[in-house]
Amino acid sequence: MKNHTLRVITILIVLGFAATSFSVISNFSVEKISLKDKIKILDKPMSSSIIMDTILVGSTPVAMAYDSMNSNLYVVNRGSNDITVINNTNKIIGSIEVGSSPNDIAFDPLNGCLYVTNTGSNNVTVINDKNKVVDSISIKHPVALAFDSLNGDLYVTCCDSANVSVINDINNVIDTIPVGKLPISVAFDPLNGYIYVASFESKYLTVINDTNSVVDKIPVCYELKSLVYDSLNGFMYVSERGSNRVMVINNTNKVVDTIQVNDPAGMAFNSVNGYIYVASCDCNNVTVINNTNKIVESISVGLEPIAITVNSANGYVYVANAASNNISVISPIQGTYPAEFSESGLPSGTVWNVILGNGTSEQSRGNTLTMCLSNGNYQYRVVTSDHEYRALEYSSSVHLAGGAQQIKIQFTMVTYSVMFRETGLPSGTTWYLNIEGHDSGPISDSNYTISLPNGTYSYTIITVSGYSTTKSSGSVNVKGNDTSQTVTFYPTHSNLFDTELYIIIGAIGAIILLGMVVLIWIRRIKK
Repeated sequence: MKNHTLRVITILIVLGFAATSFSVISNFSVEKISLKDKIKILDKPMSSSIIMDTILVGSTPVAMAYDSMNSNLYVVNRGSNDITVINNTNKIIGSIEVGSSPNDIAFDPLNGCLYVTNTGSNNVTVINDKNKVVDSISIKHPVALAFDSLNGDLYVTCCDSANVSVINDINNVIDTIPVGKLPISVAFDPLNGYIYVASFESKYLTVINDTNSVVDKIPVCYELKSLVYDSLNGFMYVSERGSNRVMVINNTNKVVDTIQVNDPAGMAFNSVNGYIYVASCDCNNVTVINNTNKIVESISVGLEPIAITVNSANGYVYVANAASNNISVISPIQGTYPAEFSESGLPSGTVWNVILGNGTSEQSRGNTLTMCLSNGNYQYRVVTSDHEYRALEYSSSVHLAGGAQQIKIQFTMVTYSVMFRETGLPSGTTWYLNIEGHDSGPISDSNYTISLPNGTYSYTIITVSGYSTTKSSGSVNVKGNDTSQTVTFYPTHSNLFDTELYIIIGAIGAIILLGMVVLIWIRRIKK
């Protein structure tokens, strides 16, 4: 038993987790940070983050948790066996005594309680929403813990027994799951409901399903240190201290990428900008990885940064510096995400533009157009350079919140009203029009309207019996506006009308002639 205990302690000294190991770390002196250094802007070509504050806490801070209900930050101080409580203005508002060599902390949003693993005293301390210790759960050498938001259970890694203890919502241990040797980190994937366990001495990750059965072992390297889940892409990130890299595992448990990071320790995902933050313990900095798994920044912090957490409300990043006994507060770098516009309806090669409300614009001759934007709401307009086509929804908005957005644009040809106004015909008279070889059909109203795109169009007025027009043919020019054309009819004399006129004239002449004959005859009788 004595040899077994010695073995565990020896391993934990290497990791910096056991009760006896804190005395080694506590030999580091507390770095005195001057006002000049307290708030500084990092002078790096790729840097846009700012150290907003440095908060002195207890001895050897090794873990943190953000309480989304009261907006407080809880810092685990392994050297002083307590929890420092920091409010949302970075002021220390309290301290909570816990067990021996506290190592990790997790927040349960369902009951508002905090759970702290005490490796040295073999228990888990339960703290309620009033910052009072309300329970203590006996577990041998607990190290890390994670909350399963789907079943409400808490999963605690036990370093000496190579297993994970499951605690239900009434703080009872209900199951024990065997995993790899020296399990030191655990994370929950809400997408598939699985628990992932990193073991320092095993070259694999253990995957546990929602019935607490081991369903997979993912081969990795060695000296695994930390796990973090990216809720935007569904990937799990694993820090491998032995190989100086971070491995990326997709939702089918396949390693899809590796990122070189010196001495990676604790990690955190920032849902505000979609970035992963990695503490490099020996390098005294934090490496920032974007949503395409590229390193975009390296931020200098305190001595031996070991743990990171994020304020989910504002994206501020908190770094626990174990050797300088302080917390670095970092403003988030603004990530950019693609707003992907795809069009349909335009002829091939047509230039179209997306114009944002702030005046920023991009154009494309293809079917797609991508704008990389930071989180926020953006008003936009969609136009074509020649204005011959119009988007059905040419003005709208897109909201980016840590991920890509796809926007579909449907274009239709822009048309304008061309009105032909008829005058001169009796009401109800049918008339006809031909435009570019297309007959209008019978028109009984005085106005005829057709929709046409920009261009010049020839027309012909079909002859109406007994009427002529001042202009029987012509052209109309459509150029970005509605237009009109007047068609004037006037009556004409047909052959039939002339014949009737001749008959009438002849009849009148005959009557006049007959009258003269009668008059002459009467005069002769009188003589």
